[in-house]
Amino acid sequence: MNPGTAEQLRTFLDYVQDHRLYPAWQLSCSTGMRRSEVFGLRWRNLDLDAGRLAVVDTMVLVKNRPVHRLGRTKSASSTRMVALDGQTIAVLREHRRRQLEERLRASTAWADLDLVFCNEIGEPVDLDRFTRDTKRLAIEVGVPALTLHQATRHTWATLALQQGVNAKVVQERLGHASIAITLDRYSHLIEGMDRDAAEAVAALIGARP
Repeated sequence: MNPGTAEQLRTFLDYVQDHRLYPAWQLSCSTGMRRSEVFGLRWRNLDLDAGRLAVVDTMVLVKNRPVHRLGRTKSASSTRMVALDGQTIAVLREHRRRQLEERLRASTAWADLDLVFCNEIGEPVDLDRFTRDTKRLAIEVGVPALTLHQATRHTWATLALQQGVNAKVVQERLGHASIAITLDRYSHLIEGMDRDAAEAVAALIGARP
């Protein structure tokens, strides 16, 4: 596991800002969602006014073809609600506006699948191409260590824990089956937080003669 840094994520997102699928990267980097969850997301499960989405569907490859699995996630714990930050909400609102324009241009050719992220005629995105593009663009901008899974999972979790987000919250946002998985996977960070907690409480209590 080799997570990126906040600076690398900012550099990458700034670089891909004009890309048609920039909103997908923004959502991935700001939530830690899996690729299958991002591209399985439907507008009906996204509430921009409330600032949250429901992870209930996935898009997976079966014999190299994208298959939309409605009501099916990686595991029971993967079905969850995810809160969105203001920046991501704004990006998704603009994305929605542009997608409606694409739909008008496509007319009857549009595949009405209700996908938040799709190609120019409403069909599923080429998932492997998106993964390759992530790696290629990251190398172009000088952050070669950044891969899609690192950006969407490990980097988000690392940054969240470093900022003091409770491990239980991290577990639920990532959709891990149990907090034990989160604690084990990011044990090196948890140990550092444990030391910080010890010092912080000791400072509150105050030194004794």
